[in-house]
Amino acid sequence: MAKGFESLCPGCFREKPLKPVCVHCDYDELARRGPLLLPHRILLREQYLIGRVLGKPGGFGMTYLAFDIGLETPVAIKEYLPRDLAGRDSGELTVSAHSPEEGELFRLGLAQFLAEARTLAKFDHAHIVRVRQVFEAHGTAYLVMDYYLGQTLDEYLESRGGKLPEKTALEILMPILDGLREVHEQGFIHRDIKPQNIYLTTQGRPILLDFGAARLAVAERSRSLSVMLTPGYAPFEQYRRRGKQGPWTDVYACAAVLYRMVTGITPPEAPDRMDEDLLEPPSRLEPSLSPSVVEALMVGLNIKAGNRPGTVREFQNLLPSAKASDTSEPRTLDSPMPSPAFNLPKPRHNTTVSEVLYNFARQVNRRSITEYEYEMLSKGFEFYRSNPDKAEELAQQLREWIDAIKTCPPYVDASQWKFKIGQLRTVDKLLFDIAGLIPLKK
Repeated sequence: MAKGFESLCPGCFREKPLKPVCVHCDYDELARRGPLLLPHRILLREQYLIGRVLGKPGGFGMTYLAFDIGLETPVAIKEYLPRDLAGRDSGELTVSAHSPEEGELFRLGLAQFLAEARTLAKFDHAHIVRVRQVFEAHGTAYLVMDYYLGQTLDEYLESRGGKLPEKTALEILMPILDGLREVHEQGFIHRDIKPQNIYLTTQGRPILLDFGAARLAVAERSRSLSVMLTPGYAPFEQYRRRGKQGPWTDVYACAAVLYRMVTGITPPEAPDRMDEDLLEPPSRLEPSLSPSVVEALMVGLNIKAGNRPGTVREFQNLLPSAKASDTSEPRTLDSPMPSPAFNLPKPRHNTTVSEVLYNFARQVNRRSITEYEYEMLSKGFEFYRSNPDKAEELAQQLREWIDAIKTCPPYVDASQWKFKIGQLRTVDKLLFDIAGLIPLKK
């Protein structure tokens, strides 16, 4: 564990008492974790403090929330660790292959992981995950990426009952197709597009994640297809060792993602469609779909690669309303997705308002605050209210509080914050009455 960071929660990197469960995000750092995971608060390259795991660990590595102690900002770090080939002993940081034969495959995948990271770092597109740095350490490699608040498309679909209106689905997919087109122009194929690899930020920006060059390299050498296929989203050519792959391969996966979004059902596995096509027409599952979307889906999901659109642009031009965009500027949903619940510092007796404001102010300087989070913050203290008829008054006061905090310069010390907080005494009495906090002392 890196010294000097014991009070930072590995779940949100906010200051907390020296107790297992964070008072801000409820992360329990003593909860059972997998043996392959890096310990909390390990410092990589003397710069990145390791925190909790983001999402579910994959077969080829783990992605962690981390904190850049130099820039004082959260990042996401992906560790290359193919579990079938390598691991780490309990209490150890170094990754080692299970055997000499598996070591050769491990090194092959590692080389591809590094090469792909360096290529992705050259992309500057709003809908492709931004790579900040790649480096080797502890016998493996690490990919440092921007960290975005939000959730995967898979999680979003689950929260919305399993499927989305056609308009919303297209608003998500079209920006992903824009970014994918740039990837293809550089000679790369994603090969693993699925709802788990599409991320929706709290601002409503779709981002394409997790390219699969390392998986492909290992699969081709080891003759194992399972490491790189996602049933329902992989076309038939990915099941064949000599299957010719290209942009049309990703077109199939994107069509499968769209099919899943508008029907709530994942298409059947490609091999199961060869003798008898079991693909249910999307119009039968969702009669409200426009004819152009139905046609685009059936063409994009054609089992024969030669009968699909050969490029992403051709596929985009089959879709209604939104056409292909030649700009790398971000597209966002007309109705931004809900943000995860905004965790306020929990009001506690013997906690002064100044401490609460100061802790929140530190967080404001670590990342942007969305409009939805403004709203959540405004309503957050209503949970602790003791007088319901003051709820609207509280919400308005808190909005003014947030606006005032946002005007403070970044990275200021506590004394400067206290000066600023001194201008917010109008909130003090209300917070004391409703939230049960101790007021600021004059």
